[in-house]
Amino acid sequence: MKATGMTRRIDDLGRIVIPKEIRKQLRIQEGQSIEIFLNEDKDIVLRKYSELSTLDKQVYSILETLFNTYFISVLLTNRQEVTYALSKNQELYLNKSLSNQMVDLISKRKVVRGSHFEIVESFREQKDVCVYPLVLDGDLVGSLIFMAEKVPLASVSDDIFRFTASLLLAAMV
Repeated sequence: MKATGMTRRIDDLGRIVIPKEIRKQLRIQEGQSIEIFLNEDKDIVLRKYSELSTLDKQVYSILETLFNTYFISVLLTNRQEVTYALSKNQELYLNKSLSNQMVDLISKRKVVRGSHFEIVESFREQKDVCVYPLVLDGDLVGSLIFMAEKVPLASVSDDIFRFTASLLLAAMV
């Protein structure tokens, strides 16, 4: 664990304030859920909560089928980073922070197609891309980002993307 040198008092209601510098660095937004754990040493550990962490292995096999059948790279993101990547270059994406451009696109909650997007910070993608926001019970939980590998995305029906997103969202309920 990385020491910050910061301490905070717990108020009379048991609340603690996470310093603004840490919230900004970790992109923790007002209203976002935080998980609370106790580790083996009985230290309190806070972690950003992601609804995507509830997905099981069968759901990921759906993404693998899409990748293997249509030769489409698939990125699964929460609101701030790539949490799962199926791509020839998955090390470029996995566990990387989304660019500000991508965070803004996802926050608009609209399906966006195009090319030359900066998906993760400092890497501009030249491929044909479809960004599909994932909204669960009115809350934006992340996105599916589809990227053309061998076949242009225009040749793949929007129904495939919509169906994939629907399956993922159903698995989160």
